[in-house]
Amino acid sequence: MLKLAVIMPRIIISVREYGDDQSKFASVEFLKVWLTLNAGISIIPIAGFILNTSLKINSDSF
Repeated sequence: MLKLAVIMPRIIISVREYGDDQSKFASVEFLKVWLTLNAGISIIPIAGFILNTSLKINSDSF
């Protein structure tokens, strides 16, 4: 996973330098999706942890 994170920007930079407008647009869209997926993957455990702690607090009060 980490290797992909390192390789991705390099691929996109090379496409921007040598590609036509359509491939540039595609690379930008792909980068957006890539960043969104990475953000989603990193947010899920945090959201789960917050949900868990709030549920524990609620159950303790009853």
